[in-house]
Amino acid sequence: IVNSQEQALRLATVFRCTSILSGSIASLPLELKRKKNGYFIYDEGNPINYVLNTKANSRFTAFELIENAVIQMVNNGNAYILPIYKGGELYELVLLSPNTVSYNITLNYYSVTDTINNIFGDFEPEEIIHLKNLSLDGGYTGVSTIRYASQVLSVNASADERTLNSFQPGSTNSGFISGEDTVTRGFGDYQDEQLETV
Repeated sequence: IVNSQEQALRLATVFRCTSILSGSIASLPLELKRKKNGYFIYDEGNPINYVLNTKANSRFTAFELIENAVIQMVNNGNAYILPIYKGGELYELVLLSPNTVSYNITLNYYSVTDTINNIFGDFEPEEIIHLKNLSLDGGYTGVSTIRYASQVLSVNASADERTLNSFQPGSTNSGFISGEDTVTRGFGDYQDEQLETV
């Protein structure tokens, strides 16, 4: 049974779909616009645009941040991005590591214990960007696509394994030759007949 992200991504179809979806979304431009004279125009000089489009933080480019956030959201159900501010301005966006954030639905706050990014503490909803996949609890948290599709993925994994076992010995076909007079004629006799025409 396929019930984990790693098992699912071993299937070529899942890997490719995840790759196309995350790469396509990460390729979309994010632009900060401000209203001026009744129109929204691109705020070219704002440093937020650098974080959104070039370098999200010291580890990730903007593309890598969004790509990995989508991968987490689809495969884990949720992805969390923490904006870091310096001097009142957005300094960087940090994608929190998988399984390091828990959301308290009743008290409406997020607890983070991310040792990789060295981020710990409780955060209000307005302090964290929470990307959610489809939800079963009214929209508070997302559920992994793998959980929704585990039965179909398990069938696909079984078919992949069966195909691998069939072709692994060297891609040789095996079977029985049948026809008239199969008892008295050996396999070599069939080969001899074929060679006579060459």
